[in-house]
Amino acid sequence: MPTGGGKSMLFMVPVFTAPGGTTIIVVPLIALRADMTRRCQELGISCVPWESRRPPNAASIMLVTPESAVSPDFQMFLNRLRWTRRLDQIVINECHVVLNSQHNFWPQMAQLGRLVQAHT
Repeated sequence: MPTGGGKSMLFMVPVFTAPGGTTIIVVPLIALRADMTRRCQELGISCVPWESRRPPNAASIMLVTPESAVSPDFQMFLNRLRWTRRLDQIVINECHVVLNSQHNFWPQMAQLGRLVQAHT
């Protein structure tokens, strides 16, 4: 699907129709984060950026950069969501760059497999 084709609706519709947990969205581009935040606000969906100094108590959508997503602070936050059964889904926006043959392109994107592992 091309840009603007509605791919974001794949994670926004479930959040809109059944709020309660948190959807994590890894967003590598600042412009995409701003656009997603705007669209969520238009739909009345609580959407906040990850800030390691101020982790939020509750949000329907949490936007995080690839660099922050692989950090120990975010891993702890993610595990807290798992333990309290508040993690709905993890979405990697622009995930095709993980499959990119240029291994130096966003090295953190290649590490995002860590998000599916729980650390105890």
